[in-house]
This record gives sequence, structure tokens and C-alpha cells, in this order.
Amino acid sequence: MSDFKNLNVDFTLLSVFDAITDKLRSILTEEFFVSNERWLLKMGYLSGLVFSAHVLIVSTWGAIKTDSFAAFGVGIGVALATLVLLYISLKLMPACLALIENSPSSVANRSFLDIMGLLFTVLGCSIFIFLAYLAVKESSSTLFFIGLGVFFSFCYGATLFFTPKLISITVSEKTSAALEGISVFSSFIKVTARVVIINFGSWLLIGEISLILDTLNALTSEDEGIISLMISATSHIGLIGAGLLVAIFTYFSFIFSMLSIQIAEAILIIPDRFLGLSKVLALTAKLNSKPQNHVP
Repeated sequence: MSDFKNLNVDFTLLSVFDAITDKLRSILTEEFFVSNERWLLKMGYLSGLVFSAHVLIVSTWGAIKTDSFAAFGVGIGVALATLVLLYISLKLMPACLALIENSPSSVANRSFLDIMGLLFTVLGCSIFIFLAYLAVKESSSTLFFIGLGVFFSFCYGATLFFTPKLISITVSEKTSAALEGISVFSSFIKVTARVVIINFGSWLLIGEISLILDTLNALTSEDEGIISLMISATSHIGLIGAGLLVAIFTYFSFIFSMLSIQIAEAILIIPDRFLGLSKVLALTAKLNSKPQNHVP
């Protein structure tokens, strides 16, 4: 508002949205993010273990119902793959956080960060409401759980824009337009990488809970119980698979994306380096051109 104080115009809309942004910033704090991140990491790990046991139980049930060992063999393969991916995820997630910490950037002011924090919050709520409406209309719990997972991702993404320290972004008035452009672009990559634990935990937790509910519903069915479970479980298993693979995808995509950004940053810095070097050379030449006073 201080930028428009001399225009004598009442920008009520700015005041309203500034108040909303300030309220969101007071709720979506660094403590909120870190504490929930730790909790979801534990829940994701436990959900992965439960899912591997869940698969073995359901595959055994399927083998008995179909009188075929193939279903049990598939269950063993899925359970082992789950444990391997769980191990890889737990190894790569700290690596993603270390890469973010070692990739600092800066912006000239908080305006962009506040705008993106507000937009992420609005988008997360809108997508969740829309998918929840479709879930009720289509009588599909899958859509509701997917909407919940998307809401978590956007909500914690908004938190990172409100607390840029978590993605190694500082506010510096000396930041040039070119470097700020790189920082703006890289902020989306950093946010995507920083919510890797949130996505890992929430997707695994939501997917496994929904899968357990489907299993309980299948147990109350007659002979078609196992078949209905296989049909309904596809999307939930897909959500669990996404949670197990998100760390791998995030790690490699972050490396290649930041490599491209740092190459661009190095190119943009070259003119400044040459300008600084030319100033030093000019000063040196000026000092050398001064007559020397010789003492007899």
C-alpha cells in the first residue's frame, strides 16, 4: 500500500487480500511445515510397511479364491518391490533437501512469494472442493482421496512460499532483474522438491487407508469380493506407487533442472564480471599514468 500512498486512490481490494495473506502466513509457518513433515515421514514409512503386508494377505486370499499360485507370486513381487522402493525413498529424500540447501537464490521483495502462496492455497482448496463434489456425485471415494492428496501438496507448497527460508530463498533489494527471473523459475522447482516428504507421506497414508476401506468392503461381499477389490484398488495402488516413486523422480528432475538454471545464471553473470574487471583495469591504468615523484 505504501507504493500508492501518493496517488490518493482507495485500494480496498489490496487491503483485503493483504489481510488474507497475513493470516495465511501466520498459520502456514515454518514450525507448521516442519512438524507435519516429520509426522508424515513416519506415517509414510509405516504405511509402506503395512501396504507390503496388506498385499501379501490379499494375494493369499486371491490365490485361495482362484485356486492359483500366480496371485500369491504377484503379491510377493509387489511386497518386495515396495520394500526396495521404500528404502530408496528414505535414502533420496535427505539428498533432495541437501540439494535445496546448497542452491541459494534471492528475490528483490516478497511480493512474488506472497502472491504464489495465496494462489497455491486457493488452487488447493478449489481442486479439493471440486473433486469432493465429484466424489459425492459419482459415489466415488477415490476422487475424494485424490483431492485430499492434491490439497495437502498445494497447502504445504503455499507454506514454502510464505517461509522462503525453507527453500533457500532470501529477499535482497540488490538482486538484478535477470537473476530474479532465475530465482522465480527455480522457486517452483525447489517447492516441488521440498514437498517430497509431504507427498511421500500423504500419498502413501491416504492410499493405504483407502485400500484398507476397499478391502473391508470386499470382505462383506459374496463370491465377487476379491474381483471387486482388484477393480477398485487400481487407483489406490497407483497413489501408493506415486508416493513410493516421488523421491526418485524428484531427485533426478531437480538435478537436471538446476543444472540448466545454473548454466543460465553463469551466462548472465559474465557481463557483471567483465564490468567489474574493466573497472579494475581502468583504475589500474589511471594510477599508473600519474607522474612519479622521485626523491633525489
